[in-house]
Amino acid sequence: MKNKILIIFLFFSFFLLLIEKVFAEELKIQSNNIQSNKKNTLIIFQKNVKVTDKKLNFLETDYAKYYKDKERIETKGLSKITTSENFIIEGKDFIFDNIKGKILSKYPATIKDREGNLIDTEMFQYDRENNIFFSKGKIKIKDIKGNKYSFSEIYIDEKKEKIIGSDMKVFLNDNTFKIDEKNDPRIFSNTLSASNNKSELGKGIFTYCQINGEGKCPAYSIKADKMEYSPAKKTIYYTNAVLKIYDFPIFFFPKFFHPGPTVKRQTGLLPPSFVNSTNLGHGVNIPYFWNIANDKDLTFTSKLFANENPVMLAEYRQDFERSFLILDTSYTEGYKNSSVKKSKGSRNHFFSSFNADLFDNDFEEDNLEIIVQKFSNPTYHKIYKLNTSLVEENLDSLENTFSLKTQTDDYFFSTTFSAYENLNITGNKKYEYLAPYVSYNKRLDFNDEVGFFDFFTDFRVRNYDVDKQTELLVNELRWKSKKKISQLGFENQLKSSFKLVNYNADNTEEFKNENTNSEIKGAIGYLAKIPFFKLNNTNNQQLFTPKLFLRYAPNHSRRVNDKIRLNQNNIFTLDRMDQIDVIESGLSATLGFDYEMNKVDASGGKKDELFSFSIGQIINEKEDTNKPAPLNQRFSDVVGETSWQPNDKIKFSYDFAVDQNYRDLNYSDVQGDLNLGKFEFNINFLEENEHLGKQKYLKQTLNFNVNENNKFSASNKKDLIKNSSEYYNLSYEYLNDCLTAGVLFRREFYTDRDIAPSDTLWFNLSIKPFANNINSPKF
Repeated sequence: MKNKILIIFLFFSFFLLLIEKVFAEELKIQSNNIQSNKKNTLIIFQKNVKVTDKKLNFLETDYAKYYKDKERIETKGLSKITTSENFIIEGKDFIFDNIKGKILSKYPATIKDREGNLIDTEMFQYDRENNIFFSKGKIKIKDIKGNKYSFSEIYIDEKKEKIIGSDMKVFLNDNTFKIDEKNDPRIFSNTLSASNNKSELGKGIFTYCQINGEGKCPAYSIKADKMEYSPAKKTIYYTNAVLKIYDFPIFFFPKFFHPGPTVKRQTGLLPPSFVNSTNLGHGVNIPYFWNIANDKDLTFTSKLFANENPVMLAEYRQDFERSFLILDTSYTEGYKNSSVKKSKGSRNHFFSSFNADLFDNDFEEDNLEIIVQKFSNPTYHKIYKLNTSLVEENLDSLENTFSLKTQTDDYFFSTTFSAYENLNITGNKKYEYLAPYVSYNKRLDFNDEVGFFDFFTDFRVRNYDVDKQTELLVNELRWKSKKKISQLGFENQLKSSFKLVNYNADNTEEFKNENTNSEIKGAIGYLAKIPFFKLNNTNNQQLFTPKLFLRYAPNHSRRVNDKIRLNQNNIFTLDRMDQIDVIESGLSATLGFDYEMNKVDASGGKKDELFSFSIGQIINEKEDTNKPAPLNQRFSDVVGETSWQPNDKIKFSYDFAVDQNYRDLNYSDVQGDLNLGKFEFNINFLEENEHLGKQKYLKQTLNFNVNENNKFSASNKKDLIKNSSEYYNLSYEYLNDCLTAGVLFRREFYTDRDIAPSDTLWFNLSIKPFANNINSPKF
């Protein structure tokens, strides 16, 4: 019996050695359980089956059959393969054909590449000799950024990292591709050939637009015979491209390219736009962007006109470590067709802006600013409609400034040299110089019980109206006490200001013009208010606060002709004239109150302001003609402001100044907004009389939102004194997540020297993200 057992053991050991020798030639197989048939042509492996071939492809499963004569392994159930190039295949019922060098499955499988991208297949075949995957059917790919791809057939070369596929559909869900959260950027193509160097698509369609339903065409699409993406240049190139708006061809481009979705800045032509004006006729703007480096770029724009000389514009930008520079310039030879108003001669402009943080320290702010602005002609920018990052076509004054500012927790210092030019004035009176203007402010530390002290020094040299000049040196000490609340609930605070003014003046009316003058000025004020509080059961909080401000300044003030508009921000302050060298003189009392109604939350905190009303009036001891109106009167204007917002549909505000006779309005500013969902209405009425000016106009805007995609707008501004309109605007706009299109009409009645009134009609198209505001010729 023992001999039989020994013989069986030796036979089994020899059998295992024989199997290991056969497998060692091509395959290495490990398993917890091994069974074979009598002829040893079929071997079954069970539990923890691990197979490695000569190419180092690694198979894992729990059940496999090995056909020795065919050198083929067939797995049953879940199986996993890690290829020699570290691709992972998970599925079921794999066939491992060692003779043909193929690994395949007729069942769904998931392939994971080295980057972690997932490929779902209905079947696959892997050529281990060439490291190529093949699959057909419904193939879906999801990359590590969430983008989704689908193919009907695909080849993947592991070593070359190349994909070839057909009937491709790509849905780019990565947020870096999107301009709007509603975007569904996608590409459909007949064929794809993609590698690290480039990707080529045959007969493809690309769009950013939201998917509106199966079978519906997108708002816009670009269709091309060939599309090519260069990762090195991050640029998409098109051959025979057609831009379609709702499947209707709009533009054809034999060759077209644009930056890839992840590119923010790239050299190339920007979308052109058409222009038309009463003064210049038809034209086109052609901008070109030059990405010189990561920290600098240049935009060059040609404004070409059919019957006038072109305008050439250039805008240069450069970013330094702690500063930023913009240079903006243009040139034109002037009018071809000159007239009495259209004078001959070239025109140009030069604007620049330089901002720098100078010191690498703990300053809260340290800033150097240099501004240069120059027009060769005062209406040049309005006629040629110059609009850049520095220039606005409605600019009315020019500024040339050198400014340096530093600020910490307890002091502020600035020095400024400025020159101004009023474009609405002719002659030398249009120039004004402020050079230098030095300001220093220091918080003085004392015991808080004493109060709060601030020291100010201002030095200003001003030259204006050709031959008028002032030189001012003003030192001021301001003090205010801590707020105290009495037993009766009054909140009390004292305020004071003390100024030492030294000045020289030439040819002025308001200053003494002989010798150097020194003046001491001071004022003291007492502010008292008592709040009354009420909370209703409806969670509405009411707050009523009467206020009294007593103010006294014993000094005499010089004559001030500047306009002063009293409001709730300055009527209860010591400095109501906003002049560095002047303190309003005399004894006065200001009376008024604030009223608020607020909605509060469960914790008692303010949630929404429903209604507010503030009013105040100054009562002077006597009239003083040296003060500007209405401070020069015994009783000033009654000034107030109110706002009402009962819900999110209605918003109303009203600022006013009533003359001391309590009948006439010297100032009215009414703002009203009404939002009824589809209808949005805004109205603005402004009237200024007496000492505040002489103007009266009405502005109205009406928006009708037909739905989320269609909008009508109308607006106008009317001068009620002249009983004439300044402009009318009418527009219709269609907009969605990727496209905006509209038609606009504008009538302008404005005239100024060589600027004539105009009626304009034009069409506008914006295609995101490629082109904003593509305008048709204006009619």
